[in-house]
This record gives sequence, structure tokens and C-alpha cells, in this order.
Amino acid sequence: MHGSLPIVGSSRRQLKAEVEKLKQTNEAIQENLRLRNEVDTLKAEIEKLNRPVVLTVEEVRAIMRYGINKSYSFAKDLKKLGCPVIEYGREIRIPTEGFLYWLNNGGGKLLEKDTRLSG
Repeated sequence: MHGSLPIVGSSRRQLKAEVEKLKQTNEAIQENLRLRNEVDTLKAEIEKLNRPVVLTVEEVRAIMRYGINKSYSFAKDLKKLGCPVIEYGREIRIPTEGFLYWLNNGGGKLLEKDTRLSG
């Protein structure tokens, strides 16, 4: 009777058994969903570990699809707009997590609104 709906003349014991099977199936589905979420979380953590700690101007340029001339002025503009930028002499680096957080939390909208920026 597994997989079929109980019929009108089914005994009380058969109905209880069917309900128990449905509960077990539901529990298995819930456990499967929990495990999938856990796997997705672990995949995201692994992806973070594979990222560089800082990005070069060239890497930011590739992400933002800017030309090389625009990318250096853009890196300086990022600092004005609240994105962390590391300047060491002539070298510029952008912390990956800070940049991605900035970008995913409205940074692009700030760029569109601020016409005073270079470029």
C-alpha cells in the first residue's frame, strides 16, 4: 500500500501506518534540505578561501569592465565613496571582501549619482 492513498474502507491501523510513513518522508525531506543548505554554506566558505585577500587595480578593472586609464582614477574614487583602498607608494590595492561588500550594498548606485568623480 506504500505510495497509494488510503481508501475509504481502510482500517484505523492502516491509516496510522500511512500517516507514519508520511511523517518519515517529511522528516527525510527536511533533513535533505538542511544538508543541502549546509553544503551550500560550505561551498561559499571554500570560495571565500580561494579568493585573494586584496585585488589589484587590474582585477577591479576586469570586474567593473573599465578601461585601464579609468581604472586608476576609479580606484581613487572608490576611497571617496567609502570603499576601503590601500595605497602604498604608487601601489593601490583594494581589499576583496571590502570591495565586494561595498559593491553589493549600493556602491554602484553611488557611482552613478556622484557626477563629481573622475572619468
